[in-house]
Amino acid sequence: MPNQLLLAGLSMLAAARWWIFTLVFAVGAAVGAGAVTLALQSLGVDQSLFLGGDEAGGSLAQATEQFRRYGLWFLAGMAMLPWTPRLTVVACALLGFGPLAVLAVVFTARLVPCTALALIGAYGLPLAARIPLIGRFRDRIGAAFGARD
Repeated sequence: MPNQLLLAGLSMLAAARWWIFTLVFAVGAAVGAGAVTLALQSLGVDQSLFLGGDEAGGSLAQATEQFRRYGLWFLAGMAMLPWTPRLTVVACALLGFGPLAVLAVVFTARLVPCTALALIGAYGLPLAARIPLIGRFRDRIGAAFGARD
């Protein structure tokens, strides 16, 4: 099951604990990103695999220099998207960003989408049920399932 659905579903089942689910999912993503970074750097995988045989002033070398300069900011932006920024974490690890820096950036940035998804799960259905068409549809479904019991 995708993390987004699991987070929203858990928050729907226990709406009062949405903030705990948010923290757990953000910590999980951060620990995973830090572990990947640590593993890649411990194995000695360096940027020469990442760069290949590009010349000194080539476009790939320029892009790599930009990533070195703004890599953690880019990682933060990617971590705010609903999915986990796996490839960006690998690129940061290969370019030498430390595991603790990657962990801290991913944790901080993942709080944004995790909070949004948990709040949608916790309060989305009750708020949507206030819309007459959706409320009647929910009541019909509930009546159909209630009739089968």
